[in-house]
Amino acid sequence: MSKLLYEKVSEKQLHPYPQAKGIYANNFNILNKKELESLEREITSVRQAELISDISTIIKITIPQYLYNFKTFTMIHQRLFSDLYPWAGKIRDFDMSYDGHIFTNYKELVFYGEKVFNEFRTHVEQGFEDQTHFIKESAKFLNLINTLHPFPDGNGRTQRNIINIHFNYHGFELNWNNIHQWEVYETLKQSFEGNIEPLIDMLKKHLKEL
Repeated sequence: MSKLLYEKVSEKQLHPYPQAKGIYANNFNILNKKELESLEREITSVRQAELISDISTIIKITIPQYLYNFKTFTMIHQRLFSDLYPWAGKIRDFDMSYDGHIFTNYKELVFYGEKVFNEFRTHVEQGFEDQTHFIKESAKFLNLINTLHPFPDGNGRTQRNIINIHFNYHGFELNWNNIHQWEVYETLKQSFEGNIEPLIDMLKKHLKEL
């Protein structure tokens, strides 16, 4: 059993507004979807820029036990979204699926979340054979995080941030702005279905040495 505590959010807590179906609980009680999405983009872009600027400092003080940790993943989500959502950093207490893909069962999220990060940390500590091996294992890691999908929303941005820190930690950078959103969606979709090669190819194409 995990010694770490993870806060959870239920569907009822996530959608408290009966008069505005589908609107997430938010700190400003915004009931208009477009207004909420606009504010979310504005706030998270600022927090993401702050996180990017902090990466060099994070790497200097970080050891693998901290960086490759499911708890750290939830903390990144909290940092990105806590200005807007009271459930930021909390994992879902209900099942989710999207486009026919069923994400990790909520009852097993903590177990598999810690398993994914702990096992990848072992790869990091053991070292990689070469850049090809590094990219392949990184792609597997990204796919597994995507399969977890621990948060009700904001999983993609949190994934991109943790993988960016991972790449920077090893002397690389990946500019997601250079990758079309459709390509990201399609490669992750194929990985979810068992074909990880397109994701590996995407990382090879866009990964640059610092």
